[in-house]
Amino acid sequence: FFYSIPYAAQVKNGCSTNDGTEEILKKIFNKKDYSILFLKKDFCKIKKPINYYLKNDPVHLSKQGHEAVSLILKKYVN
Repeated sequence: FFYSIPYAAQVKNGCSTNDGTEEILKKIFNKKDYSILFLKKDFCKIKKPINYYLKNDPVHLSKQGHEAVSLILKKYVN
């Protein structure tokens, strides 16, 4: 089982950006018969999700970002 955390560009500007990442990953994972959970929609529910990334680093999460992912994943486990 895999999960996909969006990078900062995918959640800025009100999450209006669709760069095709999810579609590409879905095709790859479906071919391999793997499960993947996309967290973009959950991140977009957070007020100012861009603040959950390290400053000047649009890929890596801050401590607050890691805590948010943890809470999101717990929601899916229960």
